[in-house]
Formats: sequence, structure tokens, C-alpha cells
Amino acid sequence: MSAVPALSARPFLDLSAADDATRFLERSLREAARPGEPVAIVLPAPDWSVEAAALALPAGDGVRWSARGTALARDAATAGQALRLAADEAGLDALGARVGALWHALRVVRHPAAGAFVPFLAGGLAFAPGAAPGAWERFGAGHLDLPRWTFVPGALALALAGTESDPPARWVEELRAIAARRTAPAAALAGTIPLALGREGLEPAAWRALVEEIRTGIDRGAFAKIVLARREVVSTAEPIDPAAVFARLGHAGGDGPSFRFCFREGDAAFVGLSPELLVEIDGLAVATEAVAGSAHRGAGTGAGPLLESAKDRAEHAIVVEAIRGRLAPLCDELAVAAGPAVRSLEHVSHLVTAIRGRLKRPAAPLELVERLHPTPSVGGDPRAAALRFLASREPAPRGWYAGPVGWTDASGRAQFAVGIRSALLLGPRAHLYAGAGIVRASDPDAEFAETAVKLRTLLDALGLEPAP
Repeated sequence: MSAVPALSARPFLDLSAADDATRFLERSLREAARPGEPVAIVLPAPDWSVEAAALALPAGDGVRWSARGTALARDAATAGQALRLAADEAGLDALGARVGALWHALRVVRHPAAGAFVPFLAGGLAFAPGAAPGAWERFGAGHLDLPRWTFVPGALALALAGTESDPPARWVEELRAIAARRTAPAAALAGTIPLALGREGLEPAAWRALVEEIRTGIDRGAFAKIVLARREVVSTAEPIDPAAVFARLGHAGGDGPSFRFCFREGDAAFVGLSPELLVEIDGLAVATEAVAGSAHRGAGTGAGPLLESAKDRAEHAIVVEAIRGRLAPLCDELAVAAGPAVRSLEHVSHLVTAIRGRLKRPAAPLELVERLHPTPSVGGDPRAAALRFLASREPAPRGWYAGPVGWTDASGRAQFAVGIRSALLLGPRAHLYAGAGIVRASDPDAEFAETAVKLRTLLDALGLEPAP
């Protein structure tokens, strides 16, 4: 992926553009903002990088998102929430109904010079239903937010839920502050690397015992595959800057699609660079992929050996067939690649099979998320048995790790990635996660080594070395 571009120090909007945007916002707030009715006011914005634009937005909670190599490529930065739709015990059907009601009610007012922009919700869901305790408390079971401020290259949008008590002058002043903020040098966007003080995580012996327990379950016929994850916690001398980690992840290389994200909730942030698409929807077109079977790129295991590995091909086939079975009933057409390709990332290569379809009818994005998640690439097979095992035996709660993260917009388009190659940042502590698919032929030590390789993506962004 490309480095963060160096930009000359200049304001987000020049004086004339700022004055024009301010007048348009003032007029729109008088004429368009009505109590009880949500509205999005879309203004012109420069063609800045996500990293640079995010520094111009108000500080605090927000999202950074950058998707590459995919049909719905998107760069966006947000600040604050106009409205939060939280996942709860009513399930994703109820959440999807609330999303649909919002889009039906939302009015959009556009400045004629604003770039293309469709309002969207951004957020994610926990790997398993229910809120994870402890470190993940701020993120809960999941949510989709209508951001207060949203930047995409060429457009800046302010959203109001219609329940605000603040006077219009508040939003005008915030716009003036955004317009006046200046870019930062590229080096400043990536911040400084914190000093690591300590590392802790699951010991190899405990990992081996869990793998053997899974293999015993496979022999009994309880399941065919379990994806076992481990957590490594890094303590640093000072708080870790999530925006800097997000920026440094932009330097990570690799083939194929990638989804770089940072979801910030107070002093907590979930940040990562996922190589795995869960689902992408554009009208009746739907896309997903099976990602399973891995090899360390530096271990002499290039594309040929990975494609020839019987263990990895068998593990991969489980994922392909599970996704095919879940999507086929919804599709008039479903095209599954004849065989896997190899996706080479910076430290690891994966077997990947592209899956494309045409839906029989329009489907709510969360309906497809619920149908697909978790695939056997992050959960296991059969799904219910794998989830029961992980809930009872996996030593660290996953929270949003390996859950769906992404966005859905008012036109019905959506893009959700699988939240892997990721970390939960809590002040001076980083909780890093990595998993490995365990099948009958798995070697416990080799699988542990695979998780160490997968941890490298976030360790590199923190400037650290993996634990032995």
C-alpha cells in the first residue's frame, strides 16, 4: 500500500471556500434542520488523504477506513456520532429494520460543488453475540453509527439526528474550526513509536493442549475444523496513538484487497489491516471470498508449495463449501472460482477463492452479514459446534476481533471485512490477536508459529518484535 503523501501546510478550506461553505451550512440549518427529522448537509472538501483529513476533524471518537483493491473502494474519516444504532438481544433483523427506517427518514442537502457522497453508517459487530467483558467493554456487542462529521475525498458532511438541543451556531463554529486546521507533514501523521515495557500471552504448552483437544474432538466427529485464536498483550511506556498505528499500517504491502480501519471509542481503539472480505453488496451483485490455508512467506513456502499442501487445501475447501451453501439459496447466479489462488501479504500468504453472485431479490446488508459470519475461516465447521467450543475453551475474549467491520449506505451498498490482523488499543496496552485453523492434520507447534507470523502486521505498526 502507498505511503501517506506529504502535503504542504495549508488550511483544510481556503478562505473563499470556507466562507461559501459556512454560508451554505447556515442557510441549510435554518431551512433544512427540523426537530425529529435526521438530515445530512454535504459540503465541498479537498482531495486529502484520510490521515490528513482526520486531523482536521474534531478530536474524539470516530472512524478511519481505507479499502483497496475492491469494487467499492472507499476512503473515509469520521468524527463523533449523530446517531448510534446498537446491536442488542433483538438480533440483526431488528437492527437492519432500524437501519432501513433511518434511510427512509434521512434528508440530504447538497452543496452544488460537493463531491459525490452518499450518507453511510460505519461500525462493527462482536465476533459472537453479546458484549465481551473487561477490555472490550466500550465496544459492546456492536453498533452502526451515523457519524456527526464525515469526510470522503471531495466532500464533508454534517449529520443531525433531529434530537439535538445545540444551537446551529455550534455546528457553524465547528465547521470554521475544521476549515482553518492545517495539514501535517507525512512523518507527523505516523507519530512516534512507543517503547515496549512488557509482553504476555498464551504459553506454547497451553496452546498445544488446546490444539490436541480440538483434534480429539475432530476424531470424535464433533467438528471438522476450529479456528483457535490467541492474544498477546504489549505494555508500553506511554499511551499508543491509534491514528499513528493506522497511518503506519498504510505502508504494509500485499496483493489483493485490503481493509484498513480504526474505530475509536474514548480511550479505546480497534485498529487493523484485514486481507479478508466478508461481503460486498452493490444492488443485486454480491461478492465474498474464502480465505483459509496459510504459509509464512519467509519460510521457503511460496505459491507452489502452498497450493500443493493437502492440509491447507482441505482446510480451504471447508470454507468454500460453507460459503457456497449459505449464499446459494439467495442467488440466481453464483460463481465460485475453479480453484484457489495465492494472496501474498507482507509476512504471510493465503489460499483465496473468489465467490461472486447475483441475488434473487434485494437483500438487507445485515441479512447477508448474519448469514455469512462467522465463516469457517475464523470460526469453524460446523458453525454452531465451533462457536460453543470457542466460547467455553478459548482463553481470551475476542470482542470485535474476527467480527464484521465496515459500512452500509443509504443506496443499499455495503462493505464488511473480517476484523483480523487487528489489535485493541487501550492507553499504554495493545491487545494483539491472531488465529490458526486447526484440522486433523494440524501440527500444534507449526500452528503456533503461524500465529506469530500473523501478529507481525500489528507488531510492525508498533515497531516491535514478536515474542519467541
